[in-house]
Amino acid sequence: MTDKEILAKIYDWIKLSNSRDENPDHTRQRLKDFQAFIEQEWQRQDDRVAVAMYNRNRAYKDHVSSIDEIEARIDDWDGSDPCTNDIKEIERHRALEIGEDGTVTEVK
Repeated sequence: MTDKEILAKIYDWIKLSNSRDENPDHTRQRLKDFQAFIEQEWQRQDDRVAVAMYNRNRAYKDHVSSIDEIEARIDDWDGSDPCTNDIKEIERHRALEIGEDGTVTEVK
């Protein structure tokens, strides 16, 4: 749901609540329900954005459809992703040797 749709839904609930002339205790609980609904819908929006960002630069066969799939892939990750090369390996291709302290020790 978009923020506009969330607002329309909450407005309808408030209008219905006012037409029933509910007692204050019930109104207090309804406000808590409104808050929970809004937070749930915002989380869904955040999850959709996270999935879109995750899929953005990946081949279609590697796309995920939910935040749970992203979390599962993170949990299963063994560090072998080619996008996360070790700096020593990167610099080796430039003919630079990197020492333990992170400085260049040799130029080949």
